[in-house]
This record gives sequence, C-alpha cells and structure tokens, in this order.
Amino acid sequence: MNSTPSPRNKIPPSILDCALEYQQRGWAVIPIAAGAKKPPKKFQWRQFQKRQPTEHEIREWFADRDDLGIAVILGKVSGGLVCRDFDSKESYTRWKRSHRDLALRLPTVKTKGGFHVYFRAAPENLVFQDFRPVEDGEYRGDSAHYCLLPPSSHPDGVGYEWAVILSEDDLPFIGDVMAAGLFLGSDVTQNAQGSHKNAQVMSWGLQGGDGTATAARVSSSAPRPPARKLTSGERAIVEEAIMRTLPTKPGERRKRLFELARRLKFTAELAGTPATEIDCMKPYLQHWWKLAKPHTSGGHPHFHESWHDFKFAWEEARTPFGAAMQAIFEKASSRQAPQMAIEKYGEGSLKALLASLCRELQLCCNGSDRLYLASRTVGHLLGVSSTHAWRFLNTLEKDKIIEVVESHPRASRLATEYRYLGD
Repeated sequence: MNSTPSPRNKIPPSILDCALEYQQRGWAVIPIAAGAKKPPKKFQWRQFQKRQPTEHEIREWFADRDDLGIAVILGKVSGGLVCRDFDSKESYTRWKRSHRDLALRLPTVKTKGGFHVYFRAAPENLVFQDFRPVEDGEYRGDSAHYCLLPPSSHPDGVGYEWAVILSEDDLPFIGDVMAAGLFLGSDVTQNAQGSHKNAQVMSWGLQGGDGTATAARVSSSAPRPPARKLTSGERAIVEEAIMRTLPTKPGERRKRLFELARRLKFTAELAGTPATEIDCMKPYLQHWWKLAKPHTSGGHPHFHESWHDFKFAWEEARTPFGAAMQAIFEKASSRQAPQMAIEKYGEGSLKALLASLCRELQLCCNGSDRLYLASRTVGHLLGVSSTHAWRFLNTLEKDKIIEVVESHPRASRLATEYRYLGD
C-alpha cells in the first residue's frame, strides 16, 4: 500500500480507503485526532486492544473525515504486528548498513525524524522496549501501544509515507529479532503494560538442527522444565492428524495448521493443554513442515513461522474440526430447540435449529464463553446459501438469542465469535 498516487491515478486514496485496506490485512486500526498523536476526545480506543474494529465501525469513523489520521494497535490483536521505531535517521542508517536485505524487504514508514519498520513476531516477542540512548528508539510489540500510519500527518505537519512499500503479500515474519538487529540485548527498559522496568532481557540460544533460532527470556525465575514426552497413544493421534492435514497445493499452509490444531486440541488425550505446554509436539510439527514443503509455494516459510502459526491456532481454536462439528449439529438436531426460538420461529424451522446448534456449540467450547461460527459453515449444515445463513444469524442476534462478541474482516476468513444468550 502506498499513499503516493500512481501516474495513472492522480487522486490519492482517502483516509477511509486506507483504513479499510489496513483492516483487510487484519490490523486493528483506530482514528487519530487532526494535528495530534492521540485519538479524538472521548474515543474509547482501549477496547480495540482485544478486538479488531468492524468494517461498519471504520466507515463510521472515517467517512468524509480526511482531517483524521490512522493508527494501528500493535501486538496480538493485529496478528503479531511489531513496529521497530528508529527515532533518528542515523540510528536507522546504522541498522540498515548491517541488515541491508531486511531493510529492503521490511515495510518501512518515514516519520518526521526517523523510520518505523514493521514485521510479525512470535508471541514471546510481543513486548515493549524503550532503548537507551533515546535516539535508538523503541521496540513496540504489545497491544498497549499504537503507531501512526500513512497518510497521517505529524502534529508538526510532516506527513507519514511509505519508504519501503507495504505489499499485498503477508507481512514478513522475524523469528530471531535480536539477530535481525531489531531488538537490543542490553541497557533496555521493558514495559509490556506500562509499568515494569528492567524486568527482563531477551537472550537467544544457538540455532537448532533445522536452522531455527530458539528464543528464551532471561529472568530471575528458575529455568523452564524440559517438555514432557508424548505417550504412545498421543503420538499415534498426532501422527495420524499430521498425515490428514498436509497441504495439497500452494496457499493452504496456515489453513492446514489451524485444522491440525483443532484436530488435536479437542481429543480426550490432549484436551485442556495450554499453548504454553505444547512444546512436546514441536518435533512432530517439524516433521509436518518437512512433508508439507513440496506442496507449498516457492517461498516455503521457515519452520519457526509454521511453529508460531500452530501455537497461535492452538490458542485461538474454540471448536473441534469437521466431523465433530457435524456430530454437534446432529446432536442439536435430535434435541428440542430452545423454547424462546420455538416461540419466535416455530418448531422445526431452520432458525430454531440454528438456535439449537448455537446452544450445543456453547456447551462444547472448552470452558470459553465464546462460540465460533461462520455463515458459510451454517449454510453448509442447514443446506442454504451463506447469504441466507448470514441473515439467520443476524435474526438470532436481533432477537437476543445470540450476541456478537467479536467479528473479523471478511478477508481474514476467520469465523465470527458469538455468545449464546438463550435458556
């Protein structure tokens, strides 16, 4: 994305166009007051530290408001987005000299006095670091911070612009942020939520046999215990799931990893295992990665990125995969629909059946108060189009049988998160 108009199109994109384009990348964007670095007064931006705004909200904020600026909230809410803020041109130039390939590849914004370099990082690297000397800038990777994006303007009137273009491809993933020169290992202040100073400094281990860099945090706590070993029964389950989820064509890697996480997370043997304790599966994921390599596109991502995507999928997965969803639907079909749905829509109606499905999904959500449901899935189960399914879900929402907890941009292909409100 480039805020500079092309020769063929002399009209630059509006603030609304830019905000929607950023949102379609899965970024949590918010409005910034004209001539400032803060959101407009009374704008409650902190709610978007945990959820992305909807397209409707973005249109409400930015329509016919080219006086506003745009900012993106960093960290997990924006898919692991990190901004390395070089406060001066000199500090950026020093980094660029020693990391020229990265400097040419990572999307970079020119600010008033320095540069913002953007990339994705692993969950353990989504922290905030304030460097010393001040000219070295900051490492911003947590959702307590945001950065202004082009075509916003600095309070002094200088416009933010892309120095290295933000392409349509996925944002590059950096596994070893220290080796990339983006994180400094000494004389730093960590402030992940705004208060802890000198809490931790990252230390980086030797590369593994597959070329991945292993990361660990150095702190006063005791060393982490070694990962437990899978039992023979668990190994059989993991190995079968791996063979069932290998990609068959380019573009399927992330989808298949999410399917793998859903197949494993809800088995009786592995149910309840938090993402922080799945290192025992790492050797098996390496095997999946090697088997998947011939079936992905030419730029097969490094193993560290696939491992990060699998851990993220494990954290986010709320419902079992495929056959389990069909079993849940069959169970919902065999039970009487919620009474309030019968009264509103009639017994045996598709909307009443959908209400019953939502009730069953809520019961199967592994202790979470959220259920994940996409209109395309509903359409497949009910035998209607995804448009009709979306209308059914919208009706249940208006009738207070379900409520939307969090929606996602259409381009993200993520299911909407609901909460069942019925009996």
